Amino acid sequence: MSDYSQINALLSILDSISEPVVSYNDSLRICWMNPAAELFLGSSLERMRGMSCIDIFPDDLPCRNNCPVRKAFSDWQTVTLCTEGLASGESLLTAVPVMQDGESRRVLEIMQNPFIQLAKAPFKCRVLEDVNRAFTITEAAPFFIDAIQAVAGPVAAGVYIKTPEGYSLLAGRDTIPEMSFIPNLEMLSHSPLYVRFSTAFPGIKGSNLPDEVSILPIFCDHEPRSLLLCGSVPEASGRDRLEALQSILVKAMNRFLQAEATVIEQ
Repeated sequence: MSDYSQINALLSILDSISEPVVSYNDSLRICWMNPAAELFLGSSLERMRGMSCIDIFPDDLPCRNNCPVRKAFSDWQTVTLCTEGLASGESLLTAVPVMQDGESRRVLEIMQNPFIQLAKAPFKCRVLEDVNRAFTITEAAPFFIDAIQAVAGPVAAGVYIKTPEGYSLLAGRDTIPEMSFIPNLEMLSHSPLYVRFSTAFPGIKGSNLPDEVSILPIFCDHEPRSLLLCGSVPEASGRDRLEALQSILVKAMNRFLQAEATVIEQ
């Protein structure tokens, strides 16, 4: 099989995986990306072809000063950068050098746990900036409501706080009185739930309840502390963005709890 056939076969495989993959030429310009990368970067290959990564990603990413793609071209070997993402804990960027046509050099950048790229989306930037300025969950909650509705449209959205009996609405929009308190959920785990409302909350009755609901639990120290609730179930891309917001709130909630503990000790 020729080099050209091999690289095309490889790109066909990468087209179908869930991790974003971007191919760069030796000028560090984008020449190809898979559908997952288009989704996470929020634009098409046609629009981004020929652009540099510095035109796309935020200025403050750690890889700016330690670029795995540049190093892979320089050393002509696979390079992996492990760094802390903006929204998630650990993010891996792996740069793999490949040859095309026996002479054209390419580096494939594979993004694992790629929430750092989502920070480029406008709604995500606003949420990160606003939440970083907040000192309490009460201050941060309206920003999450804005972000949920930016993803899912004008649906019921709420941030709930854990109480011994269940979850109490801290901040909400387009919710109804029946949704001001929701009982403890037997099916709750760290993973998001995308279910019919009646399945999640069989004891809540009302005429204006949503048909479906997205529930994103916030755990800190293995204990449920809060919930994000969206009165619909978005498509796959919308779910990715809701789960990115979940990751932001987990980190923010830990920061808020640490701040509260510091105040109590003082």
